[in-house]
This record gives sequence, C-alpha cells and structure tokens, in this order.
Amino acid sequence: MTAQPAPKKRTVLFLSPHLDDAVFSCPGQILAEVHSGAAVVVATLFSHSGPKSPKKEYRARREEDRKAVTLLGATPHWFRLPDAPYRFHYYRSFRAIIFGEAPSDELWVPEITKQLHLLVDTLDPIRIYAPLGVGNHIDHRLTFRAVLSSGLTRGLRFYEERPYSLVPHAVEWRRHQILRNESDDELSRAYWSSLLRARYVKNYLPGGSERRLCREALMTAPGESRRTPRRLESEIHTVDVRDIPLLADAVFAYQSQTPAFLGSQKQWLQASRRYAQTLDCPRGWCERLWVPSWR
Repeated sequence: MTAQPAPKKRTVLFLSPHLDDAVFSCPGQILAEVHSGAAVVVATLFSHSGPKSPKKEYRARREEDRKAVTLLGATPHWFRLPDAPYRFHYYRSFRAIIFGEAPSDELWVPEITKQLHLLVDTLDPIRIYAPLGVGNHIDHRLTFRAVLSSGLTRGLRFYEERPYSLVPHAVEWRRHQILRNESDDELSRAYWSSLLRARYVKNYLPGGSERRLCREALMTAPGESRRTPRRLESEIHTVDVRDIPLLADAVFAYQSQTPAFLGSQKQWLQASRRYAQTLDCPRGWCERLWVPSWR
C-alpha cells in the first residue's frame, strides 16, 4: 500500500506592526494556536530602519524577535518596511507618531496591502490576527487600514495592543474612533488623564507645551475614515497559568524594549492581572480579541 502524504498543517497568521507588538499583546493566543497544531507565522511589517540610518539596532531587535517568536513555537517573518522615524523626518516626536500623520504616509497603505496579499496567497491562513490600533501609533493605524483595504476578512480577529491597552479608557477610545468616527470629549478627557500615568508616556513625552499640544491633538483626533466594521464583538482568551513562565520568557526576550514599555517581570505580571480583573477573568490572565462584522 502506498503511504499517504502527511496532511498539510493549517496556518494562522499574526500581524505585528513592530518587532514586539504581537508577542507583547497576545502571546497566550499565539501559544494556543501552536498547541492546536497550527503552523503559526508572526509577520512584522515595520521591521527595518531606513537606508541611511544605523542598521545594528534593528538587526539586534530582529534577533530578539526571532528568539521570542521561536520560544512560542511560531515562525517569524519580516516585511522589511521602515519604522516611522526612518520613513519620514516628520516622525521625530511623541506627538507626531501618536497623533500625527505625514501627508504622504497614506501612500504606504497600497504597498502594505500588496505585501499582505502576497504573504496570504503563500500561507493561505485560516485565521488572521491584526492590531486594533490601541495607543494610536501611526504604524499601528496604517496596519489596521491596510488590513481593511485588503479585504482579508477570513477568520479575522483584532487584538488589543499591550501595554497601550492596559491604560484605562484606551481600548474604549480606540473603538469609538473606529465605530463612531467622531470625538467624545468626556471619553477623551478620561483617556488623557490615564495616559499621563502610563510608563511609556512618562518615558517618551516631554513636559511643558508638548504635553498641552498632545492633549489638544487627542481631543481633536479624527476617527478612521476608511470602511470600518459596523460592530466589534469581544472574545476572551483565558491563559493557562502553567503557560505564564513561557510567555514571560518570550515577552522579555525583547530586552531592548521591555524596560521602557513593561518594566520588570513583576510589574508586567501585576499590570496584566489588574487588567484581567477589569475583564472579569477569574484565572488572573486573559487576552481580549475583537471580531469584526460589516453587517
């Protein structure tokens, strides 16, 4: 009897704007897909620096990404697009990156969409996990728009980016921008108050007039103008506590990024548990996903 070929593994794709976002945000979901028997690919879009900038830092960061993704049993893929500060000199401040947009940056959406289609045609994934855009970083917004422009709705889930989603009101503010396409002064004020206490904001946003200008930018930030979902239904993924040591090893493989964004492992675990409580997660760790509907 002729031996039958082994069935091809189904593939699951996680899209990460930067070299850490997917693993920071949903390592439990990545691991769950690996445990389900899927071939998991974590694809980073803005994985490189510019042609005239030092390459050493991003080579080191890609090695961190390779280690982290491999620890979870997945495979890294890099799109080779330049990170925002290396795309345009415009992105040299916290305010520009979080609340601004270079006039010609929208031209990158077709290029991202093209590369997305090439990768999806190769992998034929049964599910795609993409960033919701929490935190409002321009590269996250561009990734979100490219996914919508691509029409890749098969098994699509949006994940909440961490540490940004750990800031009170951050997810609610982003969802309002997507679903309502208008500002909400009360929500924006609450989000701003919480944002000022966030570790990454304290590290990267200078005081004085820059903070005032950032507040004004947040209060007047436009919503998503592209075709967006009519609804976003939440799904809660509860992480097995036995997996937390492995998740911690993967997350903290990004040694160049964790001090500024996550702090120590103890601080990271405490913040994750506090967030789990807000989601009524009884086991102390969970990740929330959002399933889009256009009807």
